[in-house]
Formats: sequence, C-alpha cells, structure tokens
Amino acid sequence: MGLSAGVKLNYAAFFVFAGAYVFFGACYFKNMDVSGGIRLFCHAALVGVAAFAAGFLISNPIMVTDFEKFKQAYGEASNFSIAYLKDVLFRQNIEWDLVNSGGMTHTIVSLVGLIGVCLGSYLYRGDRPLTLAGICATAVLVAMCCKARFLGWYLMPMIFLLCVITPDSRRVFIVLLINFALMLPDTAYQVTSKTRQIRNVERRESILQTIDEWTQAYPEYRRFVLADVCVDSLPYNFSDEIKTGVFTGEHQIFFISERGRENKKINDIYQHAVQGQNGYELAGEENGLTIVLLEQSDVPQ
Repeated sequence: MGLSAGVKLNYAAFFVFAGAYVFFGACYFKNMDVSGGIRLFCHAALVGVAAFAAGFLISNPIMVTDFEKFKQAYGEASNFSIAYLKDVLFRQNIEWDLVNSGGMTHTIVSLVGLIGVCLGSYLYRGDRPLTLAGICATAVLVAMCCKARFLGWYLMPMIFLLCVITPDSRRVFIVLLINFALMLPDTAYQVTSKTRQIRNVERRESILQTIDEWTQAYPEYRRFVLADVCVDSLPYNFSDEIKTGVFTGEHQIFFISERGRENKKINDIYQHAVQGQNGYELAGEENGLTIVLLEQSDVPQ
C-alpha cells in the first residue's frame, strides 16, 4: 500500500480501510471496549505505518535525495479545501483531451446509490466492521480529492471499496436499478462519445482531405484542428489560446468535430460562430467537421 500511495496518493485510502477494519473488528468481534480497540489499533499501526512508510519511501527516493524539492511539490499537490467538495461530488467536466473527469455522481456512483449501498451493507451484511471501514475509507478518499487540481479518476479506488462493502446482490438489486437510472445520462454520454470517436477513425482520410482543401483555400489563416485525439495521422492542436480565447495573428481557421464540441472551450468557439459573435464566422460543414473562421482587427501583442 505504501508503494501504491507513493505513486498515486489517493491509494492511501486503502491504508485507512485496513486500519479502520482492525479497530472496528476488535470492537465488534473481540467484544473490546473502545479503549481496547484503540490499543490494538495502535499496536497494529506501529507495524503498518512502518511498512507503509517504507513502501512510500521506495517509490519516492527524492525524499532522501532532495527533500526540499519533494516538500515543495507535495505542498502544491496537497492544496486541500472543503470548498472543492462540490466539484468532487457533482462537477461535469470534459478535459482538453475529451476525457470525462467529472465528479463522483457523473463518473462513479450516484449519491443515492452510494448511500443505498452503505446503508444496505450496514443493515444486511454480517461483517459490519468491513462496512464501517469502507465508509471511513470512502470519506477520506473524497476529502483527499478536495484540492485545486482534481481529476475524476482520482476517485477510482472508490469502485473497489464499494465492491467490498456491497451486501448480497439480491438485497441491493433495487439500489442498483435506481443508481443505473440516475447514472444513465452519463453512461449514454460515454457510449455516444466513444461512438463518435470510432466514426472519426473510420473517416479520418476524408477528414484529412477536407482539412487540406480548406487550408489551401485560406493559406494565410492559422489552423486549429479540434476533431479528435489519439487518432493516427489526425492532428489535434488544443492550446492555451483555445483555453483563454485570445489568439495571436489576425486570421484563424478552426476544424471542429461533434465530439470536439464536448469540451466547453471548443464549444464556446462553435457557439460564437453560430451566433456570429466576436469576429467568429461559420464557414461551412463537411465530413463531420464544422469550419469556423476568426477575423481579428485587434491582435494582442
């Protein structure tokens, strides 16, 4: 677990899970009082923390070679704030590479589904310490993700934790149906997005031909191809200029696919063109691409 957390800090949630299970198991199965459970937990923690620290150190030798640099990088990566909790739970976001990195309720499980699994597990599962440990680890994982740089896949350990604490499938069937219904729009989006990518792969030669023809027709325009990512021979030049909406040069030409518009910044360009705003012009549509022109009279220096 130390090695895993050293590579990806959110996997420290499994260490919390193990420690919580030791404590709750001592209280539940061994009939210890809380103080006895704490003593057993402390004894186990001496070994567990030492092993965890050793694994963490092995995967982060920079702690020894340059501790100040490690501390500086760790400090930046650990910018935790409860203000980010809403993002961690409910954010909808398609990254620059068109990957969905939304919050928990758009990528992992609905809030109703999470509460239902936890409640059902506590009521119907014989191993309640396992349930309590899973709830504690899940809460810690969510808290760890409350930082300025949050990406949806930071929550992926939750999938394993939910599988561990899920009660008998016959008892949780209704919860699963409700969760499926609530997650259906996001599931449908994932299927639709992948279908669009497959379509772009199949017609990449005609897409390239369209891009070449329009580029030759507007040779003085800077070209931005925003069709798809990870498609052989098909360029994709999302840049900081796309993020800010501030471009150098007077003339730009954009090639935007339907899948590309899933990203908010790319869709902003498309919407400006449709509405004829801020110098954007809808020049045409061909082979699944929307061609947008940008004429700027005031060019930033």
